Amino acid sequence: MPALLPITKLQQPVAASRLGIAVCGGGPYARDWILPALLHHSTRCRLAGLIEADTQQARLLGRSLGLPADCLVGFEDMPQLASQDTIDAVYVASPTSLHPRHAIAALSAGKHVICRKPMAPSSGACRAMIEAARRQQRALVVDYQLHSESHIQALQRIVSQHTMGLTTHVRSLIGIQRTSVNDPDVRLDTAGPFPLMNLAVLGIQAACYGTGQVPVTVESAQITTMRPQIFGSLPDTMAWTLGFADGATASGEATFNRTQNQLRVEMQRGLVEMEPAFTMRGIQSRINGTPLAAAGATNLMAAFLDHVAQAIMTNTRPNTPGEMGLRDLVIMEAIFSAAIQNKRVAINLQQLPSSKTGRP
Repeated sequence: MPALLPITKLQQPVAASRLGIAVCGGGPYARDWILPALLHHSTRCRLAGLIEADTQQARLLGRSLGLPADCLVGFEDMPQLASQDTIDAVYVASPTSLHPRHAIAALSAGKHVICRKPMAPSSGACRAMIEAARRQQRALVVDYQLHSESHIQALQRIVSQHTMGLTTHVRSLIGIQRTSVNDPDVRLDTAGPFPLMNLAVLGIQAACYGTGQVPVTVESAQITTMRPQIFGSLPDTMAWTLGFADGATASGEATFNRTQNQLRVEMQRGLVEMEPAFTMRGIQSRINGTPLAAAGATNLMAAFLDHVAQAIMTNTRPNTPGEMGLRDLVIMEAIFSAAIQNKRVAINLQQLPSSKTGRP
């Protein structure tokens, strides 16, 4: 997808040699992945602030990390970030339903934004975030770290260079075994309008980087409850098949009923398989049955953040801009429309920004 903002001089330069990032939302994801990457692994970023549900909560944690009090604020105090020159960007790691409000508040304060996936609860909310970034001439990046992972990058090169011919079919299986509707993963995935959204977006991503294209149709889709004794009327499984302009297809499944983590990309002259395929570490891949010895990043979150920092500091296009998050929400909405109507649905590409680079 195209760059979010034109390659022009930013109004506010980065304050130091490392990008100062304030983390918005202090849940397990921030605690287990973002904060360790910023504190111990990143070479181009530093922890510069915390934004919590309330200021007191932010200050309690921030003091233990040695952060100054004026860089520790509550959700409602984000306009104060405008006066904090040591904060260059905000990593929005709050629940998906809060992403638009928090991202727009940070952008309005003049800060770049990195947003946890999925980008927003709807394509309309994505557009509002993109428009806010354009008004402020700030970067808006979606946390799709797999684009910084060496096995995924190797697959992207094979696809873009047609080393094994064109892709004919992509198959993704993503699942976590869950036994309660109160499980944190289930609550995360059902907070927005679409159940299983957080898992399904990984399969949508794989369909796009596995073919090098954006799908044009949802050929079929099903949303079902396989274990009503646990989930009641809440869907616990969704499946879909996407169609592409050149005849390629991509099928996927996201579920709470079993653990699965596989990607299969069939091409005219070969096969790429990954298992696990959608993890923060430990991805393994085979090309025509031969294991690929790709050099994995020691910390995928740090590798992703360092890429974002480099893009912001040099005012160049990040690999995963806000338009990519919008693209995925347009596809997600088409999948749910196809499931509800029980018929083939065209994906409205007119909703997507035109691409100048050919990258999906």
